[in-house]
Amino acid sequence: MQKASAIEGVKEIYGVTGDVDLIVLVEVPGMEELNKVIYELRRINGVQGTDTHIVLTRAAGKGGAAWTPSL
Repeated sequence: MQKASAIEGVKEIYGVTGDVDLIVLVEVPGMEELNKVIYELRRINGVQGTDTHIVLTRAAGKGGAAWTPSL
């Protein structure tokens, strides 16, 4: 986890149960930077692969009302 937390753009890391061992939350300005983070994560010894999910809307949380797109 220390190597992952040192990567620019990594904001939070959670150890979880289930199909994956870790969830790494990343905040970057664009796709080029995201690709760099993914590349760096995959270079860490022991990382077998990554799955990427991009947040489109925030459904709930602290720090203000959730945003919902108008359909």
